[in-house]
Amino acid sequence: MSIQQGCEPTSAVSSFFPSFLEWRAKCNVQVRQDEERKTSHRIDASSGRRRDSLKIERQSDGKNTIIQLIGRIRAEHLEEIKRQIGTSPEPTILDLSEVTIVDADVIRFLSAIELERTQLVGCPPYIREWIMRERAEGAS
Repeated sequence: MSIQQGCEPTSAVSSFFPSFLEWRAKCNVQVRQDEERKTSHRIDASSGRRRDSLKIERQSDGKNTIIQLIGRIRAEHLEEIKRQIGTSPEPTILDLSEVTIVDADVIRFLSAIELERTQLVGCPPYIREWIMRERAEGAS
């Protein structure tokens, strides 16, 4: 991965801030422009408090719809996630790489949709293990 043009660090940096903070702002513009080339929709399904927020990013590459979940997923967010999955005409991939906390209802939901052919990627190990335990308990 190379540094994109316009993303080089600048020399006018305060001694209180690392240099990457100043040039990172320039890079965000390029990243946003790159994201606009994709079919990207951002939905905020937050419950109002910052620590309970969930960010949903939806992208399509023409073959798959990738829904990235970022933050804490609670049972109250499941209807919106179901709606996002249901509106996709393409196979759906749920990216959980930036999920921090989930509750038991979310685990049961993830287990069920994975069995229905929604692919889970970037699944944190504790979530994967919890899903496997739920399935094992349900089978016994």
